Amino acid sequence: MSGMKHLDYKYEPDGASLAALVRGATLQTLDAMTVNLSWSNFCQCDFSSLQELIISGLIGAPIGRFLDCMPSLENLKIRGPMTAAESDSPLRPSNLRHLTVSSEEDCPAGAWKSLWVPHLTSLGIRSREYSEGLVETISSCLCRSKTVLKALSITVHFDNEVLNFIRSQPSINELTVRCYSKNVSEDALSPEEMLSCLTISQDPEKTVLVPNLERLNLQIYYMDHSFQPLVLARDISEMVKSRAAVGDRPTSKAVLQALSLGALTENVEDLFNEIRILLAPLVASGFQLLLDGGW
Repeated sequence: MSGMKHLDYKYEPDGASLAALVRGATLQTLDAMTVNLSWSNFCQCDFSSLQELIISGLIGAPIGRFLDCMPSLENLKIRGPMTAAESDSPLRPSNLRHLTVSSEEDCPAGAWKSLWVPHLTSLGIRSREYSEGLVETISSCLCRSKTVLKALSITVHFDNEVLNFIRSQPSINELTVRCYSKNVSEDALSPEEMLSCLTISQDPEKTVLVPNLERLNLQIYYMDHSFQPLVLARDISEMVKSRAAVGDRPTSKAVLQALSLGALTENVEDLFNEIRILLAPLVASGFQLLLDGGW
């Protein structure tokens, strides 16, 4: 196995079996989404050349300690669980460019205390719920690392904590957010409130949220009967027009070039048809619009 560079491991979710298989190899990519890899099994392998890792969990040591042994790693996708760090003292800066955490299992806020990610440009946080303090700890991690984030996908309840996190990353040019109807969580912002936050005000004194935004992916989920397709279509249209290259808006500013909208609700075609009508002039001039009722 010493010459093996790429491995797609779809066998037993046993870290010991994986470690035995790759021992002696200098892998560059490893897809082991079914495996929770313990620190003891990890230490039996040489992952110093690994550039991409897809794994279920890294357990038994803080994630920063794992990354310290993978100096070439640029892309990490981890589903959880992860181990919390005892302190917020990362070892050395990692080489990570892209990080996706799908925390269907336990993803403690303390796991981020061991991370130092100055080169990170793309971050994905995918979970319907998140543990207390998680978003704030992630924000502190990026601030400590002086990260200049370009792409953010954060599909948790859109509340004020998430809003403040997005506000702290003005360099973002591609944003993916998910918003549920108000009855899912008392703290969540409604889709209408979220769209209001994203709409650029005519008041020059107001701070623009994600001022460099070029691509926006919205996922809207109504779980009640409060859905009003024409009202929502109007709000979406106003938000897009406030950011796109229309009217006398200075072309020197970053402008929204593409909107991808996913919606799960009743009367979704009424919503989409109205959006198509309202944004038809923009689409004709090159604006990219993708509407999907089945995400």
